[in-house]
Amino acid sequence: MIVDCGGGTVDLTTRKLVGEDQLSEVTERIGDYCGSSFIDEAFLKHLGSIVGNSTIDKLRDKKSKSLQYMVHHFCRRAKFRFTGKDTDFQYDLDVKEVIRVLKKIVNNETKKLMEDNNWLIEIDFETIKSMFDPLVNRILKMIEIQLENCRDECSIMFLVGGFGQSEYLRNRIEEKFKDQVKTIVVSKEPIAAVVRGATLYGLSLSDPPERVTSDGYIHKFHPIAKRGDVVEFDEEIRVDNLCPVNEFQESATFYIHYTKDDEVEYCDKMELLGTLKIYFTDRGPDRKGSFALSFGQMEILKATARNETNGQNYLATFEIKKEH
Repeated sequence: MIVDCGGGTVDLTTRKLVGEDQLSEVTERIGDYCGSSFIDEAFLKHLGSIVGNSTIDKLRDKKSKSLQYMVHHFCRRAKFRFTGKDTDFQYDLDVKEVIRVLKKIVNNETKKLMEDNNWLIEIDFETIKSMFDPLVNRILKMIEIQLENCRDECSIMFLVGGFGQSEYLRNRIEEKFKDQVKTIVVSKEPIAAVVRGATLYGLSLSDPPERVTSDGYIHKFHPIAKRGDVVEFDEEIRVDNLCPVNEFQESATFYIHYTKDDEVEYCDKMELLGTLKIYFTDRGPDRKGSFALSFGQMEILKATARNETNGQNYLATFEIKKEH
């Protein structure tokens, strides 16, 4: 069983080893929106109960970088360090050091209360645990269901993904399933394990090892149009299901290539046509976007982008490589 614990979703897949180094899927893949980014949201919700939800909304709208820095501070000092064992564990948010802009946007009543506490917000063990537990319990339930769907005994469980770095999550999984699964393995590099494991399975070891980058990726292209296709003026070639890597991501860059070769796999074997950049005007953990390219009567190539959930348009720019 592979338990892929990401920022937005947690996905489970059970596979069976058949033959030599070949994997087959023996149960359907299941997943849920219970990744680690929802702990960040729980932190902001708790903070909103102290300084006011309207204050948090103002930070999201007008001071998103300050908000992002504060969330990262919480992750480094609390989320990544929480084990569930030390009941004296707590997180101290010094507003004057971490997010000074907060002092300017709280209302007068909250300002008086914060001044009495020297602008220090203390979050205790039980409160931090309450941010984890709803998500952890859903993950445990998914694993339980997946084990029930297995006709054969599950001999090994791999815990991968960014949330897989959480010692509290690992402890809870090991505690609940140690008698059902012979071996529970936690990768020393949970994030890289996702990419490398997917590459190993999906490509059956067909990619040369030297093509794996230092962060575990292989740069292969995704075809959106083929040579010989008839495309009318202003007809859109759309790419869907694009998800930002985190809720605070402000932009994304895509490199558009072309080639006459029908069999090419890697981007460095193609010619670069230009660079598409999308600027996200919203925030959130579950954004899904798309972009479209079209040939105009006057323009060489037009680019548009939008949020697929609410239809909001994003600013998109396409810069043709200078030789073209």
